Amino acid sequence: YMKKIIPINYNSSDFDNYIYDENSVIIEGKEKIDENIVSIKSRITDYESNKHNLENLQQTVYTVTSDTECKKLSEVSRNNELYCCLYKLYNSKSNHSKRFKQSIRDISKKCPYCSIDTPSHLDHYLPRSIFPEFSVLSLNLIHSCSICNSNYKSDKYLNNHNERLYINPYFDDFIDTIPFLKCKIEVNTRSIYPEFKFYIDESLQATHDYEYKIVKNHFDNLNLETRYLDQIVDEKFKRFKNRYIDKERRQFKTVTLEQLKDNIQYELDGLDELNINNWEKVFWTSLKSSDECLNLIVNKQIPIN
Repeated sequence: YMKKIIPINYNSSDFDNYIYDENSVIIEGKEKIDENIVSIKSRITDYESNKHNLENLQQTVYTVTSDTECKKLSEVSRNNELYCCLYKLYNSKSNHSKRFKQSIRDISKKCPYCSIDTPSHLDHYLPRSIFPEFSVLSLNLIHSCSICNSNYKSDKYLNNHNERLYINPYFDDFIDTIPFLKCKIEVNTRSIYPEFKFYIDESLQATHDYEYKIVKNHFDNLNLETRYLDQIVDEKFKRFKNRYIDKERRQFKTVTLEQLKDNIQYELDGLDELNINNWEKVFWTSLKSSDECLNLIVNKQIPIN
């Protein structure tokens, strides 16, 4: 969760290559971009200046809002034509475009928004439907999974209070320093099986209000509470519990609390390089400190199935 990654820095030649590559789909519209190249590159400078607070970046007003209209360049105004040229830069099939996109994909092997699924999409952090001038900006492209990108994030990035809805894995440094994510484990009399709950620590709102709001929005809008719970119940805890089952006899093996904690520490050692808000790390840390939960295995009280 909230994985911090290092972006490929913006290089003005990348932008130029997109426009002037002979195989680019936008080559016929390069004159329109030529007329505005200085203002477009100044917008990229604005992005870099506001990268830690992208909610402050003002939107350039364009009247075209769909790719369908972009296919009718002769029917739209001068401003709309520029929008379409910029928007369609991302669709380029040029060799440069292929190399450029692959370099973004090489940055992350796990989705930095959820740290669950394998990334397969290039997400525009600021949507290109709203900010077409950043359609091929390396700082604005994040290799993410299809679930985060298509099912949840889409073209949303701000709420009605002008707060960012999602963390930025490139520039939100607090991801690595403030422990937001928590996992609560409860064992009660109503159910022998433990109950798990992921949540964002509300107490941090008093000391880190700006960061808290972004992280809480991110957690809620990507449905991470449910998605992490599914991973725990169906995968992590289930597999951990099953290690101590004699499958032939259909009964638990004898194990001590200390042995369970040693095995959990082994799991944590393997996650040492991950940050403090990684959901797996948070889960194992919480499980290690929950004697009540672990004793369900020690005392052979938890259901085998």
